[in-house]
Amino acid sequence: MSETAKARPRLSAFCKGSGLDIGFGGDAIVPWAITMDMERPYTQVGDKPQHLFGDCQSLPFRDNTLDFIYSSHLIEDFHWPDILLILAEWIRTLKPKGKLILYQPDQRVYLDHCRRTGQGINQAHKEPDFSLSAFRKRILSKIGHTTLLEFNEPDEGTGYSWGQNRERKQPRDQGNDKAGAQGADPQAMTPPVMPTMRPEAELHLKALREAFLKDFDAKYRKGYWEHGQTLLYQQPCWSEIISEILDMVSYGYTLKIQLAAVADLALAGCADESVAASLARENCARILQILQGVPKVPDGK
Repeated sequence: MSETAKARPRLSAFCKGSGLDIGFGGDAIVPWAITMDMERPYTQVGDKPQHLFGDCQSLPFRDNTLDFIYSSHLIEDFHWPDILLILAEWIRTLKPKGKLILYQPDQRVYLDHCRRTGQGINQAHKEPDFSLSAFRKRILSKIGHTTLLEFNEPDEGTGYSWGQNRERKQPRDQGNDKAGAQGADPQAMTPPVMPTMRPEAELHLKALREAFLKDFDAKYRKGYWEHGQTLLYQQPCWSEIISEILDMVSYGYTLKIQLAAVADLALAGCADESVAASLARENCARILQILQGVPKVPDGK
């Protein structure tokens, strides 16, 4: 039985509207959820189709887009600073009053369960103190913008997992977070340390730096000779620079708006459950994968 199967009786009722099941492992919390996992998930507990392939740390959705995000036994595979960034990204995509539904293990209870039953231990778990109480202290005290609806401690039915359902606050309520933060522990409000990137991302950043420096060096040298061997700031070219920057910004925002519109249409297509739309849903999922930058889309055969 999958972990989501254990949580379904209690948590599926909160999964209404258009939403995402992140790290679903083949068993979606509800049939209409858009499913997302790695290109090669390390666990497969069901045969439901996967719509999106990618990294949970960067979702291909605009702000205020989704009605719910559900995730089971995923965020414990990250360190606390990474979890803070991940949940901030997930909350970004939720509509006001959208639901963030988490189902996670208590690491201590989980290890006791494994020793008692002989179940293999998942070595991907990162934090030895991962639990509901630690989650409240290390994450909820910093992330804000959500309201607790209910939570469940580990019990006999779940064995070692706890569930939490949170609702994103309305914009008018988010100012209360600032007032509440005034009396909070200063250390708890310290921004998280940025996590290290994957090796391929570091290589990509290095390539971008090298390309930028090469182009900048060439342009500066060319301008130096074209403007009589004087320094750049001594030339009356600021109007041209500002014009170029505005053109670039306009282009970037136009592209962003166009891609966001395409993503919204693809999201609506993925959520269409009519039989006649089966091919359309597959095409919409492929569109979302392309926008997310997935280089190769499995053909499903």
